[in-house]
Amino acid sequence: MGIRRWNSIFGFIFGLFLSWLLFGGNEEDEVEWALNRDNYEGGIQSAEKWERIILEQKHEENGQNIVGVNQQPKLDRPRFAATELGIRQNLLILLLARTSTAASLYHLLSPRVPVKILVSTGQLVASDLPANSQPVVVRSDPVSLLNALANISLHNPANWYLLLPDSTFVNFYELERLTNLLLWNSPVAFGWNINEIKNKDLNEEDGGHCLLEAGILFSSPAMNALVQGRHLCNGLALTSSSGNGEDFALETCIRLAANLSCTSTFQGYEHRWWRVSSNDQQSLSPSIHDQIERLALFPLFNNSLTVSPLLSELDVSALAKHFLHVEFTRTEEAINSLEEETEKYYSKEETGWPIGVDDASKPLNRFQVPIWELVTSDWKRFSNDPEENWTDLSEDECVEWTEVIKEALTKSKCSKSEAKFNEGYKHFNPTRGIDYLIDLDCDSDGIFERIQVNRPIHSTKLLEKVPYVKEDREVALLVPVETPAQIYSLHPLLRRILSICMTGAIEGRQLSVLVAARNVEALSLRLLGENLAEMRRRCRSMESALLLLKPDPNYQTTIELAALDEAVDRFGQRSLFLLLSPFSDFQPDFLDRVRLNAIQHFQVFFPIAFTEFNQVVTGLTPKEAETFVIHKDRGRFASDDEWPVAALFGADFASARVLHPNARSLCTLFLNQSNVHIFRSVEPSLRIRPHLRVCTSEHYYPSIEQRQRCERRRRLALGTRAQLAKLFLLAITPSNGFP
Repeated sequence: MGIRRWNSIFGFIFGLFLSWLLFGGNEEDEVEWALNRDNYEGGIQSAEKWERIILEQKHEENGQNIVGVNQQPKLDRPRFAATELGIRQNLLILLLARTSTAASLYHLLSPRVPVKILVSTGQLVASDLPANSQPVVVRSDPVSLLNALANISLHNPANWYLLLPDSTFVNFYELERLTNLLLWNSPVAFGWNINEIKNKDLNEEDGGHCLLEAGILFSSPAMNALVQGRHLCNGLALTSSSGNGEDFALETCIRLAANLSCTSTFQGYEHRWWRVSSNDQQSLSPSIHDQIERLALFPLFNNSLTVSPLLSELDVSALAKHFLHVEFTRTEEAINSLEEETEKYYSKEETGWPIGVDDASKPLNRFQVPIWELVTSDWKRFSNDPEENWTDLSEDECVEWTEVIKEALTKSKCSKSEAKFNEGYKHFNPTRGIDYLIDLDCDSDGIFERIQVNRPIHSTKLLEKVPYVKEDREVALLVPVETPAQIYSLHPLLRRILSICMTGAIEGRQLSVLVAARNVEALSLRLLGENLAEMRRRCRSMESALLLLKPDPNYQTTIELAALDEAVDRFGQRSLFLLLSPFSDFQPDFLDRVRLNAIQHFQVFFPIAFTEFNQVVTGLTPKEAETFVIHKDRGRFASDDEWPVAALFGADFASARVLHPNARSLCTLFLNQSNVHIFRSVEPSLRIRPHLRVCTSEHYYPSIEQRQRCERRRRLALGTRAQLAKLFLLAITPSNGFP
């Protein structure tokens, strides 16, 4: 066994040796051949069916042509500054910590802007600073400080860097305005030059370096130049112990390394620095918090960027409160100036209107023109209705116009005895309310006066939180039927619901079909039950039920209210019900808008369906009428219909039913409620098929006015005027007595 094992090992080693001899020995020759091939120019290289010609490259240098030199231009790409992407910060404050006031400044500035603390060895203990500050400990020489700045700028790039000692307070609000307005793409040190200070004896050593006490704002290119030239400060390491102090050594090092002098004016903005003098005779104390009331009287102090010197933490707190008050005052002044500027554009508006509300004659936008209704003195209304030229005002509308005319007479300059209502105009504006223009006839000489009256919106409400809408909520389709025509039209609706369920348009969403029947024969009820059972068999995810309502031979309650009463009692108040007319037809996307627009305890949804005209009037075949096409010759969006389709929650219906137990229609339940809104919108995925309308007192129309409105809707549902006229002309024959 041992010999066999070693034979396999020796064979494996021998195979490796042969493969190295055969395939790995000429690697150097291949590399050398590849290098010679790259340097070969001017020849022709053949390879089977194609050839590649390499042209000789000529390079000019000092007026001479150099042949055979491959010099590809190098592209020096700088490091990507991702300011546009929002990755790089706009401002970084570098705080030189030497006293305990550094902790107060850090607590004040760190919530608003990133702050890095630089601590010199032997001056502060880490326990004196906040635990989350992560201070950087450096030596007291300028070179060590610049090395720390190089590391910070590398790991925390920013557009602006503010070098600030802890003896200087910075007004963050002014600093934020400056960094947002100034351009950072040029090397600049924004601060105070020592030559700009008055009453100072200059010598050769003072050159023109920056003053650290005022705070120095470096742009990103200036900081890059500073850290790249920091090696020039190696000879200044001993200067920090001289009489000029540590600040002078750092200021001189900044000038040598960056080769920049501070400027107090840049791009039209000034670096305002306020230094509180300790020799001021008007103050009894050198502390800033004792002089803050006196200093607040100076506008330059209120607009200053930095203030020094800080003697204690009380100075930091007093300055923070003062500049916060200054910022509040500045904001209020900006708001007042904006209001004054806005009032210039609305000077024609009468007093009492909120700022920003447009004039009554101003259109909503360039695509919409305000449409006015004309009302004459004999109470006839002329509106923009293509089907009717004029209509008589209802009783409620007559009362409304009477109140408006009385209000216009109080504003009129004419005497009330001679003033007479001539005509008026009415227009609804969603921001203003209802605008009226009343034309009064002052006397018999034809002198008219126009009075503008407005009925403003009673109240508006801002939502504290967005209403919650569940997009996969179960919808219960409730279809009430009580006549043979409704039962006959119910079958196409059930086929539509079944096709939607079988195509998977409602996958993952439960859907139930409820048919409420009243005063229906037994045979029709049996057929309805069989159809619903067939739907449950063919579509397993859908539930269906047949609700039998109590007979109502006197039609005291509408079938819609009775069906909702029974459905809410059986399925609970948390269900979402979609009340459908048996003559309706819809697309699957309509159910999504039902779930979004019906909000419990907040809003009920009454969509405006596309009501189709009679097929005899439109001249469509039954096959053409099956297709859903929205066109003015095939129907209209009947906003004045009886609201046959509604989406609401059972809880909203139950609460409204308690308030109005004797309501005769569904829309009247929510018209006078303030806690539940009514949302109406045009629904292009919902249509009402043509059907016969009955307008008698036995069908929920007890008053004459209600029957007149029903007759008007009945005429409008037949077809357009042009279609009816064409049908009338085609029906005229000589046998009818017409030529």
